[in-house]
Amino acid sequence: MAYLELFAGPVPNSSKDDYSAYAQKMGAITKKAGALSVTACWGEDTQGGMLKALAPAVKIEPGETFVCRVVKWPSKAARDAGWANMMQTPDNEMASIQIPFDRSRVHYADFEVLDEA
Repeated sequence: MAYLELFAGPVPNSSKDDYSAYAQKMGAITKKAGALSVTACWGEDTQGGMLKALAPAVKIEPGETFVCRVVKWPSKAARDAGWANMMQTPDNEMASIQIPFDRSRVHYADFEVLDEA
């Protein structure tokens, strides 16, 4: 069964285009490392309960949008191997990626997929 990684955190509203460019570049590297899919999301209707619960964890501030990125791997073993491969990505490829957010406020979680429709 598949394995998912979820990354969530705040990005300045003014950095939406930068986040999109970052997501596209990291998505390509992640898929090259074996991910089945990579989905980057920009928060739209995030004023409900989930954001209220997560906002303190990511320290979201006025002028920021809650974003998430979901990476689907074939298995946990494939994820582990993929990350090992990504750590070997040439510096020149990684150096071109501008990170438009405070990495210290991003949270990560991994999930074993139990059911998929």
